[in-house]
Amino acid sequence: NGGGEIAFPAASTTLSVSSEAATIDCEARGVPNIDVEVLEGDHPTFLIGYADTTVAAGVYLDGVVTFGNATLNDFTFGVANISNSTPICGLSFEHTESTGYIYQNLPSALKQTGLIKRTAFSMWLDGENAEGYILFGGIDHSKYDGELVTLPLIAGQNMSQPSTFNVNLNSIVIYDGESEVEVLSNTTSVLFDS
Repeated sequence: NGGGEIAFPAASTTLSVSSEAATIDCEARGVPNIDVEVLEGDHPTFLIGYADTTVAAGVYLDGVVTFGNATLNDFTFGVANISNSTPICGLSFEHTESTGYIYQNLPSALKQTGLIKRTAFSMWLDGENAEGYILFGGIDHSKYDGELVTLPLIAGQNMSQPSTFNVNLNSIVIYDGESEVEVLSNTTSVLFDS
């Protein structure tokens, strides 16, 4: 939230993040207990931009992360010193991190430590109350209607394996109780994202 400039070398652009535009109350959200000397050490850096125009830049650190009754020792996490985003729990594929610095993500670390049995997560978002939760290692079958199906992920151009949660969408039909209107009939790639 201190403001600054973030340079995107691949795009040859620089984004300024104003300290006046900072709206995140870091104290209320929890501030990691990290010594300044640790932050000044030699650490891998990250720089990431999202589709909603939020950005973050900082360093990767290893430390003890505890939430609920789960503890992960020597867990790698990012500490952003320039950002206009709320805190993020990155759940991408380990081989597609924004920096090329590959580290174990949260679901993988939870499985390795025996806290969950499979490297999976599911989310439930309640649009009416702006509430929800994320479940690591399983699926809450009470939170959906109908049959749960598995869809194949699509690899991007010039990629041998998927790097995002993209799937094919074949059609969109709107039904008002009396008639149907087909809005999309061409297959297109869509991204599942929180």
